[in-house]
Amino acid sequence: MQADGPLRARASTAYPQLNKAIENRFAGHYKPAFTEIFRQAADAENEASSDPTLLGASFYDWVIEDSYKTAHLSRWVVSISGKRYEHTGGAHGNTTFFNANFWTRNGRVEPVRLGQIFKPMYLRQERVEQLIRHELKAQKALWLKDVTRKELLGGAFTFSKKGLEFNYHPYTVGPYTQGSFRVLLPMAEIRHLIFPGGPMSRLAKAK
Repeated sequence: MQADGPLRARASTAYPQLNKAIENRFAGHYKPAFTEIFRQAADAENEASSDPTLLGASFYDWVIEDSYKTAHLSRWVVSISGKRYEHTGGAHGNTTFFNANFWTRNGRVEPVRLGQIFKPMYLRQERVEQLIRHELKAQKALWLKDVTRKELLGGAFTFSKKGLEFNYHPYTVGPYTQGSFRVLLPMAEIRHLIFPGGPMSRLAKAK
């Protein structure tokens, strides 16, 4: 989808491509969320760019571009990563991440929460946080010591047979000049932490 607004403003997005069987089961859940994200962006763009004084800046060539990639697809779980590039006339644009994770439980499709993936005791004991911090320290994230546990675990996450992946946009764990950060917690390191019967349980058993 694409929407062109005044003053050369542009918003664009595209849906992830799923096979028919998976699409029939999950599309009614993730597509409305993505459509609403796009609609809000397009509406804001058209309103602000038609009257640049609304936010006190020039909105010529205002751009929002959404893209998606699938981390895992199966009949019982879908994990999709979304990325947004946005430029609103400031010194530079910025990238943010979001996700769409759904699974089937008791015959119903439900959103996946991070707390459903791990055994609760490991979230309370901060083991998952420690793994994330270790990886970000290796990547030399400059603001890591000031980032809270809630912020680290609040990163957009997806999962697959490879493990659990978190994405942090610029300004989250480091300055803009460091860009975004990707943290993969390999399955080999987290398999014993995964909650039996949870969204990642079948992936944890796969070889």
